[in-house]
Amino acid sequence: MEMTEKIEKRNIADLIDEIGSSPTCLSILLFIAALGQNSISCVIVYMTEFIGTVPKFYCLSDRCETLTTQYDAVGKSVSDVICKDNLTENKDFLFDKNTTSYILDFNLYCDPSKASLLASCIFLGSLVSIVVGMYVFDAVGRRRGAAVCAMCSVFATFLGTFCNSYTYLIVIRIVQGIALYASFNGCYVWILEFIPSKYRIYYNTYSMLMWCAGYPILILTAYFIRDWRYLHLAISIISFLIAIPLLLLPSSPRFLLSIGKVAEAKRVLKQYAKYMNKSVELEGVALYDPDTDSDNSTLRQRVMSFFEHKAMLVETVVLIWGWLNASLLYYGLNYGWSSFGDSPYLNYTYVAIGETAAYIVLIALTRILGRKMGVIASFGGAALCFLIGMIEWQWTEVWNLERLVSLLAMIMISMAFALLFLYTGEIAPTTHRGGIFSACSISGI
Repeated sequence: MEMTEKIEKRNIADLIDEIGSSPTCLSILLFIAALGQNSISCVIVYMTEFIGTVPKFYCLSDRCETLTTQYDAVGKSVSDVICKDNLTENKDFLFDKNTTSYILDFNLYCDPSKASLLASCIFLGSLVSIVVGMYVFDAVGRRRGAAVCAMCSVFATFLGTFCNSYTYLIVIRIVQGIALYASFNGCYVWILEFIPSKYRIYYNTYSMLMWCAGYPILILTAYFIRDWRYLHLAISIISFLIAIPLLLLPSSPRFLLSIGKVAEAKRVLKQYAKYMNKSVELEGVALYDPDTDSDNSTLRQRVMSFFEHKAMLVETVVLIWGWLNASLLYYGLNYGWSSFGDSPYLNYTYVAIGETAAYIVLIALTRILGRKMGVIASFGGAALCFLIGMIEWQWTEVWNLERLVSLLAMIMISMAFALLFLYTGEIAPTTHRGGIFSACSISGI
């Protein structure tokens, strides 16, 4: 009788936990390099807050001085002084043009709705990224898809150097939105599928801290480069340098296994083991992923499976609802700091400090409460901050109770957002992870 060779079956999730149980400096550096896309996403999202604001102006006439005093007393804006009373530039007032702004170049200072539209067009682009993400990350691959989208973002930002019209800049912002959110989510999912479960909260924190690293990059670049076109050029160069690691890193072994590339998945796992100073023998080993459903190999099958598995559909809807609230609160706060006064450089320095503190505290919060209760507690803390902020208490020209508790609320919302990232990645099955991430991440737009 012919003897058949025994095939050992190994769960790829357990194998990754085993290989990555003792991270090395090299492996940590590789993951941090992949997370660089988080930093540049932060830079491009908020760059309009530095190049799309109405600059200070100086009165040249007595009429301008009188109107400015009257409007300041009732809290009216610069555009109210200039536009509603038909003041004439170079006769009644003079803009401070040490910092250029597309608001001035495209004459938008009397039309704040157009200026707001331009800033928010990046989120319009992110709506399209849901389609990109659902196809690219679950069909082409996490790392490869993220690399392509990152390069599209680099190119779109570079085109801003030559922008000479309002419409042109809107198109650039939309393309940036499509590419940025797709690459951001692709990198996050790629990392998540390489990291042992016990270390995910730490790498989730690293991921969010890399987002915070975008604030000083933006603040310093915008401070030293005051021309908004040259700022696009500088950021496109930084974006390109940060995107280079995505072209060199290996694909996710869990993704490769989900599309049937078993030999390639084994090769990547062996390479991963070398980074960890370990060896792994995979000859005669049959890998499987309990999260992978072989019947969901096409986009249509993955979409239809939501209706076949009601629990997954309900979980996804609940996650989308959580992301919706987190997005509204997070971006609502972060695009409103200019209303408190001070310069954008100082305002976003406070934000960077607050978010960094949030992500450091996040590790302890998760250890104590876990993922789900941590999200609930973070939302509850933010709600309490907003209630306290209703109390009127002003102690300096720019500092009051509302501003202080808004910063505290930002810490709470940042923690909720970070936990939702981790929670979503752990709940979603491998075959649907890219699509669910894409649906959740733009649900608040």
